[in-house]
Amino acid sequence: MEVRNVDGAHIDNLVGGINVAAPVATLSVAEQAIFDDVTTINGANIGTARSVADKRPAKRSVIIDQLNTLLNGPPAAATVTNVNSAIEAIRALEASDVAGGGVTSTAEYKQVNFPMATLLQSIIKSIEKGTEVIPDQREMLDPSNGKKYIPFDRATKASCDANLMYGVHTFVVAVTALKKEAPQVYHTFSNEVRRACVVNNTTVAHEYADAILRAVDGGVYANIKVLFASGEHNRIYEEVRDNSKVKPHKPDKIPSGGDPRARIKFGAVTTPLGGPGAAVITDFATGRKKKCSRFHATPQAPCSAGLPDGDPRWTGKVGWCAFEH
Repeated sequence: MEVRNVDGAHIDNLVGGINVAAPVATLSVAEQAIFDDVTTINGANIGTARSVADKRPAKRSVIIDQLNTLLNGPPAAATVTNVNSAIEAIRALEASDVAGGGVTSTAEYKQVNFPMATLLQSIIKSIEKGTEVIPDQREMLDPSNGKKYIPFDRATKASCDANLMYGVHTFVVAVTALKKEAPQVYHTFSNEVRRACVVNNTTVAHEYADAILRAVDGGVYANIKVLFASGEHNRIYEEVRDNSKVKPHKPDKIPSGGDPRARIKFGAVTTPLGGPGAAVITDFATGRKKKCSRFHATPQAPCSAGLPDGDPRWTGKVGWCAFEH
């Protein structure tokens, strides 16, 4: 029920669907004659030429060329008016096609470019607000500045861990059915969101889930399993946790033997590019060391999670990347 408001266009973007082209308009005998030979355009069949331009966009440029040729001859004044009117009409058709090809709202932009992240947002909104289907007008495209996407800040927030995890569960059921993927593809994703709920709070966990899905939607990673295998979620986690604009609704709670990422305030990395990794970050759920996504990137990028000074745990490793290299 929580996906009942997802429209067909959104589903097409999730599964990579392609819109079926409209049937090709049939040409009349007179139109076919002009289509076959545009030099037959004259003062008497200008209207027919405009109709051909409407039905066969590929012919517009040559039709305009032929109309311009008529203007260079000695036509009557009425013909000059008709020719100019036809050229303007065909130019208007071209402009209309260009204008109609883009997105017209933020909602459409999000469905096209961030289909999975938008699906989770839609599910959470349905859970939190029930049957409300009126769009938030703040999310419409602003033509004055070209702003096309208002991200997590204005999305409906999960109000508690239970609602967030129910939303994630519903998302996994929906997306695996639509994309025909096995549920285990999203096992690590669900577990990471659950861990973020336990170690931090609902708001940070929700923003973490949103950021991961937008990273997958961006097309850099073939699927969510590739993102996790690269370790990119580690960087996303730290950035979300440190930079979230939403105040936590409860203080951080670290379970016994919990995630050390909740206790490290990272500093600068002073080792050279590709230098050693301290491997002190452990996955709370699996107990395995987390690999540095920047060290393992191609090409390598400078690491950003440096071990801070003043902690005896990092003796001899201050300035090293905290993740495993």
